[in-house]
Amino acid sequence: MGRRENYVEDYLRRKVTENGGMFRKVTYQGRSGAPDLWCFFPKGKLIIVESKASDGSLSKQQEAEIARLRHYGQTVLVAYSREDVDKIIDTYV
Repeated sequence: MGRRENYVEDYLRRKVTENGGMFRKVTYQGRSGAPDLWCFFPKGKLIIVESKASDGSLSKQQEAEIARLRHYGQTVLVAYSREDVDKIIDTYV
């Protein structure tokens, strides 16, 4: 069994804050499958993240919602591990 989703989420929150960003966990009404971790950075940069347990997978609804957001030009990423979070920070911040 892999690490819990909260393990990745907590690490993401810490890394976003350490890198000058603001972290929010968003609740959607009437929209299942939407990625709920929003990472705001200076100059209008927004990275939307879905965290998963290390042995988790995206549902079909999550895949569809991520594709919709990307279609509208949003940066949407999935993090399964602390290493994934580090790659996100190194690449996008």
